[in-house]
Amino acid sequence: MSWRSSGNTETAGTIDLEPGLYAFNQLLARLRKSRTKIVLQLDLVNHFVTMHVPSGWDVQFTDGILSLLGFDDGLQGGWLDSGTYIGDRAAKFLPTKALLVYLDQLGTTGNFVDGVPSTLLATVGLGRQIFGERITVRHEHPEFKGLQPGMITS
Repeated sequence: MSWRSSGNTETAGTIDLEPGLYAFNQLLARLRKSRTKIVLQLDLVNHFVTMHVPSGWDVQFTDGILSLLGFDDGLQGGWLDSGTYIGDRAAKFLPTKALLVYLDQLGTTGNFVDGVPSTLLATVGLGRQIFGERITVRHEHPEFKGLQPGMITS
């Protein structure tokens, strides 16, 4: 992300936003480091982002960040003038709250998900971990699930 004063062609500053799986608050914290006073708000109903660029400033984001935020404005390296921008579509923040573990060798007799036979072994809640963080989940009272009859080779 880069910024400059309005009407100026020289960049006043830049902050690196590394690729990753950002939650909205994580991206917001990174943008606060720029000290440009850009305000981002996420509508929790429709997941559209509203961005306020302060008067007297222009900002430039990579196409990846603009796409993540749901903006078409500024794509192809364009600068955004001061003002308020509302996303063109829902933001693409990682919504994963659980990890679904499937086992192909699991018997589907008696193992149903939403009334349909399934090879779903377990659902692991992820909580609010940061991308790259490691967690350990212990199942104190594991649920018995039968395997398919026959030889299992892998």
